[in-house]
Amino acid sequence: MTFLDGIHTSLCMENLDKKLTPLMKQYWDIKSAHADKIVFFRMGDFYELFDQDAITAAPILGIALTARNKNHGDNTAMCGMPHHSVHNYINKLLSLNYKVAICDQVEDPKEAKGLVKRAITRVLSPGMVYDPETLDAAQSNYLAAYDTSTLALLESTTGEAFYVVFKNSDERQTLLSVLSPTELVLEKQQHEFEMSQKKDLAGPCLSAHEINLSCLNQEEMQLPSSCQRLLSYAISMQGEKIRQTIESFKEKKLQKRMELSAQVLSHLEVFETYSGQKQGSLFHAINKTQSAAGARKLKNWILFPLTDVAEIQKRQNVIEHWMKDLSRLKEVRGLMAQMGDIERRLGKISNPNCNARDLISLRDSLNIGLNLSRIANLKIDAGFLTDLIARVTSTIREDAPLSTQSGHMIREGFSGELDHLISLSTNSQKLLTELEVREKEATQISSLKVRYNQVFGYYIEVTKTHTDKVPLHYVRKQTLTNAERYITDELQKLESEILSA
Repeated sequence: MTFLDGIHTSLCMENLDKKLTPLMKQYWDIKSAHADKIVFFRMGDFYELFDQDAITAAPILGIALTARNKNHGDNTAMCGMPHHSVHNYINKLLSLNYKVAICDQVEDPKEAKGLVKRAITRVLSPGMVYDPETLDAAQSNYLAAYDTSTLALLESTTGEAFYVVFKNSDERQTLLSVLSPTELVLEKQQHEFEMSQKKDLAGPCLSAHEINLSCLNQEEMQLPSSCQRLLSYAISMQGEKIRQTIESFKEKKLQKRMELSAQVLSHLEVFETYSGQKQGSLFHAINKTQSAAGARKLKNWILFPLTDVAEIQKRQNVIEHWMKDLSRLKEVRGLMAQMGDIERRLGKISNPNCNARDLISLRDSLNIGLNLSRIANLKIDAGFLTDLIARVTSTIREDAPLSTQSGHMIREGFSGELDHLISLSTNSQKLLTELEVREKEATQISSLKVRYNQVFGYYIEVTKTHTDKVPLHYVRKQTLTNAERYITDELQKLESEILSA
């Protein structure tokens, strides 16, 4: 169960007294279960926002606020945007600490009897983003939770998950200020306390959440309660599939790291200047990394500098090794620049908005990774990666569309059954014409025609002047004034395949 904050308790009660259309009744039934979120309601090629959601979001998103049907007395506020560009609008709301629920059409409108069925397919928050590729590549997007002795952090876009043990509340607050989580997931009592301490809108979004222990397995039940809460929250937001991208929670020990407070980082302009600009900061000056994951790693090193001499020397030895081989270093950096953000790409492919091109990008990144491993003499499971690369190459078309609804993603030749279905759905008229030609030649009836209507389906029509030439395997289906209509086993099979393809 999620505790709702800042909710107008009369939100849905006000609409019970209105005479609602079936569509708006459907909307309010869904909205009532997600009153603390802005609901994106799919209607054809658009997502629409209604009532207070529209009033709140329209000025933030810079889109026109209208009314649903003024001419018929329905002044319900509304605004909308095309479905193909919805990620820009969603990310803007998430960046301002709003939560979003995406309500999609869950049945084909052509097959719907009456109102198209709709349901919430994804619930998003600042820490559970829609499209990880829109985030700052150098910045981790942490969800955080704490209990009496541990602070847990989860990066849903990369799967990174760890916890830190702290000694007191001051140390906890220092860690929170340094790690800068996007969203803080709290128990009810913690939430009330944090809300009472929150003096402005700066800082992470606060979400109150009770742990749903039934969704956790035996191993997860052994974790600190802070980790359990984050897992429970992530699963409640995006379902069981998110487990596939989350690493096992491990303790991160900071005893051998220098403790830098947020105040020190600010005064030294480590990540931002006094005016809030990234350009001119220490990180901006020294960040010469060629990959997004490298930038995040460097940032983490600066946040928690090493104090152990042995660990410092170990890192220096690696640097010295590469500085002595500049030609190979240049080659490695060149490949790194082409690799893309493989961590977040892996996180994205488990999301509903993943498409075939994400798999192609992942394949290309893995190919580069194999080359890197050979140059850097890294020990990896090259066989598994080679098989995965080959699998994507043999399955996905290079020119696959962005939308999974458009089809044309799977290569011809990968599946004989799929090729047959595609041929039926795209070349049905050609197949019927070929059958007609064969039947004309076999029966010597030049006026024979293969036709279709909604009552009888596909049939063979023969004029009555040629009925004496009709083969015995033709089954009469309908008699007309000047013609007879027949069906054959071959035509029935073809009809069944075409209509189901």
